[in-house]
Amino acid sequence: MTSGCDNHQGVSTGRRAFSGVVWSLTERGSTQLLGFVVTVVMARLLTPADYGLIGMLLIFIQIGEALASGGMTQALVARGIERSNDRKRASIFNFSAGALIYLVLWFAAPAVAYFYNEPRLIGLTRIVGITVPLQAGACLPEAILMSQLAYRRRAIASVLSLIISGSTGIVCSAIGLGVWSIAIYMVTQALSMLVLLYFAAKKAMPADKSDGSNASDIQRYRENGRNIQVLSDARPQKSLFKYGLNLIGARLADVAYINSYLIIIGRLMPVGDVGLFTRARQFASVPSISMSEVVRRVSYPILCKCGEDEGHRIEYFKRMTGMTMCVAFPIMLALAVMSGPIVAVVLGDKWLETGPLLAWLCLGMIWTPFDGLNLTLILASDNPSGLMKIEIVRKVIGLAVLLISFRFGLKGICIGFAISSFISMSVTAAYALKKVSNVWDILLKSVTLPLLAASLASIAGLGAAHYADTDILKLLVCIAAIIILYPLILRALGIRDLHLIITKIKEFTKRKPSPDNIRIQ
Repeated sequence: MTSGCDNHQGVSTGRRAFSGVVWSLTERGSTQLLGFVVTVVMARLLTPADYGLIGMLLIFIQIGEALASGGMTQALVARGIERSNDRKRASIFNFSAGALIYLVLWFAAPAVAYFYNEPRLIGLTRIVGITVPLQAGACLPEAILMSQLAYRRRAIASVLSLIISGSTGIVCSAIGLGVWSIAIYMVTQALSMLVLLYFAAKKAMPADKSDGSNASDIQRYRENGRNIQVLSDARPQKSLFKYGLNLIGARLADVAYINSYLIIIGRLMPVGDVGLFTRARQFASVPSISMSEVVRRVSYPILCKCGEDEGHRIEYFKRMTGMTMCVAFPIMLALAVMSGPIVAVVLGDKWLETGPLLAWLCLGMIWTPFDGLNLTLILASDNPSGLMKIEIVRKVIGLAVLLISFRFGLKGICIGFAISSFISMSVTAAYALKKVSNVWDILLKSVTLPLLAASLASIAGLGAAHYADTDILKLLVCIAAIIILYPLILRALGIRDLHLIITKIKEFTKRKPSPDNIRIQ
């Protein structure tokens, strides 16, 4: 890794970062739009119980994916993707772990069905479980594309994959396959994504540094005596897997916490309630997790390349936080205040109970992008063990709130989620920014003031929508009010992040060369 945020091939860090954000947003926007269409069509053909059955399996599938990935994507990006030996080891580990975990899921399927008292889960577990080795196999091409900032190639692969799988899922739903349509859709998406990512990564493959170009590593260990080449090769291997193990721990804690909601609801409430909660969480996740994943994917390799230059890392973090939350707050608050009309228009009357759940989940997930940036800062500071520790603390807090809130029904669980999300965000920010001297400046200008502006605009939009007659008209009036008022309030508060975003978009559209075509050595 290089020390300092150096320019690569004459392209500045800021330009590469914004280009990555644009292409990643393009990918997420396109896939979310396509996914939204697919979801709406399939939701109208299927029932909440069908989605509830799949929701019951998610914890087992996601735990399997976390174990099979082994944190190799982030570890390869942090430690360097150039060594062919590291790439081979990581690929062999991912495929082997994925196959082994799928066998475990196959034989554990009857136990899963018995746990939920749903015989259909036996076959569903064995079909949906195929996604585990497929997802694991995609770790290496993901790392290559992320390290080389080849976000355009990944965007194309994601869109094509969703078109293929979405079409398959809709056809299966239309011919009456029921819940199996969702299973086929998930497997098709994982398989097509794996194939397309390998084709995309092949063109972005970095130059191999395993044969002589890592002479500095060999020189570093020359004083240790014999068997120099083995030592220089074994050190990255050990570091790679140690790094990945910490990420596995953090990921498992996250998966267990998220799916603990589905386990409790699935065990104590009707299967239809699982479907209502799953659908509400999916709607709230579309903007919040999309933005979080985009900024984390772009920020992580750039923050890693900052090396020991802490000043550049914090400055970049501050700039990215301001621009991200400036966009996240109004979107999430608009979704919260208009949750009822949105559900009525998009999903229909049979999903109306999802509205209040969606509102509270949005108030919890409003912090997801900022939370993600803080976690990325911790990880990029070469502190994977710290990330695992903070994740465990966060999840203990969340589980404590869940065990209290489930006594108040489905709505109580969602309110508890909003509370625990704010507490978890506060804990993460305190840990990530504990050594930052101007932390209060970051929190005020990049978080607090944009939140105030978005809150005022959303309240005004809700008041204006009150006078509209239909759900569609309420949505249009509220959105229009927020679009008009939010920039004005930001300017009055002296926040120029939104203006900076618009300026950078204009600059980006005028450029012809794409940083995605530049191979980083």
